Amino acid sequence: MPDLFASPKRRIARARTHTENIKSGVGAFFQSQPYAQVAERNARGFEEHKIKLTRPIPDELTDLAYEAIEALRSALDQAVHPVAIACGVKRPDLIHFPIADNATDFENVLKGRVKDLPPDIVALFRSFQPYQGGNELIWALNRVRRQGTHRLIVPVGTVSGGVFGNFQQSSPLPLTVYNNPKWDSEKNEVIYAVTGPGSNLQYKFEVAFYVAFGQVEGALAGEPVIETLEDITAEVERLVLAVETESRRLSIIK
Repeated sequence: MPDLFASPKRRIARARTHTENIKSGVGAFFQSQPYAQVAERNARGFEEHKIKLTRPIPDELTDLAYEAIEALRSALDQAVHPVAIACGVKRPDLIHFPIADNATDFENVLKGRVKDLPPDIVALFRSFQPYQGGNELIWALNRVRRQGTHRLIVPVGTVSGGVFGNFQQSSPLPLTVYNNPKWDSEKNEVIYAVTGPGSNLQYKFEVAFYVAFGQVEGALAGEPVIETLEDITAEVERLVLAVETESRRLSIIK
């Protein structure tokens, strides 16, 4: 007998493949050193010493992240589909894995979208708490899935340790060193020192980069992409296997 849950499992495997490809793509991108050390004059006439990206993050990495999200959301729906068919639901194509923005809305979804499924299956969905304030990963997955790819993922740079050493300046001009410089995701740069004009500042630093979710809905904004996708994938797999196990326990799926 064919595995009726093979399709959602393939979607999960596909999401893992996309995540691994993002990981290798991000590594290759930053190993190419797509950034520069520059000093730019600000509006007050001081020189801002910064690290800034010279090339944007490849669109392919954003596409992979969005396709991983689509695959994971699809896996949840595809886990419910064979259950709906086995239960004789008239329109199984209208049955989707229930997710809502809050607990009250979720109960309304259960009373509407999945009301024709067995009570034990509905109770299982309720135990997942797929709404804000409950299972935040699944709720966030659904929110991000509904938006476009624009600024889905953004590069973030950090200076190792946040402490700079070996600063030398040829003249006694004003010097400000930021111990905890913050990456500006809009400008793709980080300012780590400000000096007076004409200074000859010498320094050593180490910079590290990663990719994070950008201007997205829900709880994922600013979270590291690779680690978060791995966490969501593990959670989706847990829910899909729980639906399979319960449907087999109830003899809905043989």
